[in-house]
Amino acid sequence: MVLNRFLSRLKKKSIRIQEYILLSYYKRQKIAVIMIDGGLGSQIFKYAFGLTVEKKMGLKVYYDLSWFQNVGKSIDGKSNRVYQLEMVFPSVKLRHSNKNQTEILKKYFLHQNATPHLYSDLIFSGNGPVYFNGYYANVKYFSYAESTLRNRLNFAVFIKRAAGDFLNIINKTENNIAVHVRRGDYVNSMHDTLTPEYYKSAINKLKEYAGVNPTLFFFSNDIPWVKEKIIPLLSCDTVSYFYNGTNDSGYIDMYLLSNFKYIVISNSEFSWVPAWLSEISEKKIILPKKWFNTNDALLLSGIETALNIEGSLILEMDGNESANFYNSSNI
Repeated sequence: MVLNRFLSRLKKKSIRIQEYILLSYYKRQKIAVIMIDGGLGSQIFKYAFGLTVEKKMGLKVYYDLSWFQNVGKSIDGKSNRVYQLEMVFPSVKLRHSNKNQTEILKKYFLHQNATPHLYSDLIFSGNGPVYFNGYYANVKYFSYAESTLRNRLNFAVFIKRAAGDFLNIINKTENNIAVHVRRGDYVNSMHDTLTPEYYKSAINKLKEYAGVNPTLFFFSNDIPWVKEKIIPLLSCDTVSYFYNGTNDSGYIDMYLLSNFKYIVISNSEFSWVPAWLSEISEKKIILPKKWFNTNDALLLSGIETALNIEGSLILEMDGNESANFYNSSNI
């Protein structure tokens, strides 16, 4: 009994000594660790933030992928989330943090971002080490690293081949409009904000640019809902195609969406990224004004301009489902 207590105290002391040695080492390192989680859209946003950290702080950036082993679930907890960034974009090569880096920096040098949509240069005022936890969803993080992102976010060959037949259909049609409808884990969550009327109003607006009787391409993880709720609201002479995205191969949807000039996105980073990636001249994107059903002031702070793509239109639906459009450059 006495020996066991002695050994237990010795073990605890040994752990504290080891932690002190690691802390003494890491606090002298000019490094940052960024937590990555969520789906492919979220992973890209974290990568964009990491590139901005490298550029503005001069730190060597590592990425903590432990969430995928420890949690790895969708918002509703029903589907797995796997790390796909480097598989989807072979030109992206991340430094993965090790266990010691992650634990020491997270415990002693944590930056917990309370306002995920509000850009602030104060985030970059330190000189490391630092562990960045939370979300950094603002277009400015993409702007600071735009050339690098556009060079590296080049979809893998196997994705382009898998999407080839459907892309041929897209390319053979004129005046086409892409519409992304995210359901699945959004349903009955604070992300469940967009109504069928939002999509109807957005499509009708884009018709002013694309021309009469455009071909519509719907990308969704709930095509039956699209056909039941949205299609009946549209003019009967509209031709529509449907692409039923899955959790495991959503990167095909993302690649296809990046090939459109006219895009209606949902309140999702997943569809925001290909809209941003599209390099078609004079593209026109419609984004929702309302991204969340919440009164959380910190979460909503800065959301009005955080994700505005140059030249995009912001669509606000009022309580009577009337549509109000705003040019993103005027917000």
